[in-house]
Amino acid sequence: MSINQLSGTRFGSVEYLNEDVIEFDRGMIGFDHLTHFLIVSHKPESKFRWLQSIEEPAIAFLVADPSQFIDGYSVEIEDEDTFEMQITAETSMMLLTTVSIPKGEPDKLTLNLAGPIVINLENRQGRQFVVETSSVTLQASQKQPAVTAA
Repeated sequence: MSINQLSGTRFGSVEYLNEDVIEFDRGMIGFDHLTHFLIVSHKPESKFRWLQSIEEPAIAFLVADPSQFIDGYSVEIEDEDTFEMQITAETSMMLLTTVSIPKGEPDKLTLNLAGPIVINLENRQGRQFVVETSSVTLQASQKQPAVTAA
């Protein structure tokens, strides 16, 4: 078990094992050239994490589990994607969304529910999907989430 070191991140140097790496075969939307990421904790008690690029250490996406902010959000995955990601009914998975927080205005938090990220925790395969039903955003404070759809 060898420990790798990633330098140049917003967190300083990050140590990780090969088993920690999540492979996104299609990259992230707008960053399809980035295929290897780590999940880095923001703070132990925080609802937020960072999806840290290994290829470009300066790039990290703020992410969160949408169930921390809204009830009933789920993603349907097409059969082709479940096959490619080796997902079955018994597979342990993680669902994340990217998060935007305007500087100094945490009450204007936005989750990108139209671009969910699904991670197969067993084989460390990840994929960001585009939900094509409608443009959906979530603006929430921790007390009163408000969902809007366009």
